[in-house]
Amino acid sequence: MVVVATNKRDLSQSMDTCLTPLDWLMPQVYVSQILCFRTNNHHAFEVLRDGLRGIVQDVPYLLGGVAGQVTPRGSIQLVEPYQTVDDLLSTEDLSESLDYASLQASHFPPSSLSDPAIRPPGTTPPYPTPAPVLRARLSLVKGGALLCVAVHHGTTDITGIGALLKLWAAHCRARSSAAVQFDRSCYDRSELFRAAVTDPNNSGPLVTPELVHVLDGLEQPKAKIDGAVYVTRILHFSQALLQDLKTIVNEHVRSVQGPIKWVSTSDVLTAILWSATVWMKGSSDAHDDELADKSKVLCTIGIPVNFRTHLNPALPPNYLGAAFAMTTASATRADLCVASTETCSTDSASLSQDSVSSLARIATAIRTSLGRVNDASVKDVLRFVAAQPDTTRIKLGPRHNGISLVSWADQGVYELDWGHALGRCDAVRLPRMANKRDPIVLPRVPEMQGVPAGLEVIASYEMEAMERFCRNPLIQRFASVRC
Repeated sequence: MVVVATNKRDLSQSMDTCLTPLDWLMPQVYVSQILCFRTNNHHAFEVLRDGLRGIVQDVPYLLGGVAGQVTPRGSIQLVEPYQTVDDLLSTEDLSESLDYASLQASHFPPSSLSDPAIRPPGTTPPYPTPAPVLRARLSLVKGGALLCVAVHHGTTDITGIGALLKLWAAHCRARSSAAVQFDRSCYDRSELFRAAVTDPNNSGPLVTPELVHVLDGLEQPKAKIDGAVYVTRILHFSQALLQDLKTIVNEHVRSVQGPIKWVSTSDVLTAILWSATVWMKGSSDAHDDELADKSKVLCTIGIPVNFRTHLNPALPPNYLGAAFAMTTASATRADLCVASTETCSTDSASLSQDSVSSLARIATAIRTSLGRVNDASVKDVLRFVAAQPDTTRIKLGPRHNGISLVSWADQGVYELDWGHALGRCDAVRLPRMANKRDPIVLPRVPEMQGVPAGLEVIASYEMEAMERFCRNPLIQRFASVRC
């Protein structure tokens, strides 16, 4: 589909309140995380509040909100600060209903974190106008505390939230952001604005870039199934097992002598989750005729890519705005299902050569797709979106009908020291999900209290589908159900 660029809006004005064309495409919802702390310190709330006072000095727009703009249609902007720190942070006493030791013993199950009081006010629909950029709530439980942080997705992405948490922890610990080398460049959007300005000498139409698509007039969002009941589960993947599997897969990748010379642990985990999800949605019987007929069908997956380091000049690693693009990878249903039909075992070495070959093809397809996100392709998106009079039907990523897998693995939350009142968090969680949600890889978990390092994955499916997902041989081989 070709869309003619007609909007000549000057993106250089009101830079302090402008959000970039990429920000406009973010889901207009809140990204929330619950950080779990074992603490009995009565000053925890005051320490967090004082730390937040430091953050808003560094990042003043956190006291503002998000609202729509007149032009282009569908775009959003920041509203000048209108709140105080007391508006941003609240507290709730849940010590009569929640016990930290019990939560920790059961790995902080999302079903136990579903009390609406845990979420900060104003962060569930319908949202106020303007919608606040940031809200947080500290829930005091018996023997601990739960910090739920919600940030408007139109202002940031998961890496940006990680940078905000790093900044907050630094202020709580040392009353300064010097230790995290924070400066105004971390929220300076000017490079993205410059990239979004269309060359005035080129007045021709802009072809829809590869990394976005435009909805047709008849396309409608997928509706939730009435009466469906969803189950949220968290799985733990051992880092050691994943690394062993990566080694075996990379040996095969090198033996093929193709253009891709290596794959990462993340590529391998994505391959496992993609395989397990496709297997779950199809038949669990390897001899099913319908599955055999569909074995050559191509399946797709949407993958977000952090492009901070891909731009020229690069954005700061702690850039607070949205800086990711969506790409897609394709693989045959046969490759996706072959490893998922093996008899379960407990080690990577026992995988058949067919399974290793299939996982290698899937992982290299994923690695190839990541290379499509680069300086030129991202700037094509920025210019295209900035030039449109109406952005409401522009969606991130190539058009596809497969799953989308999100990774927060590199957020680095567990490494943060919040000072004497809170220490380090024991877990990062989301509340139980009310809708279907394909896997989200949670922040990488270090070795703690004798539990090996690894990656947790949260997903939400209907009961029968979730049972199939957890029975998948790849899941049983490399993961354990936490809660």
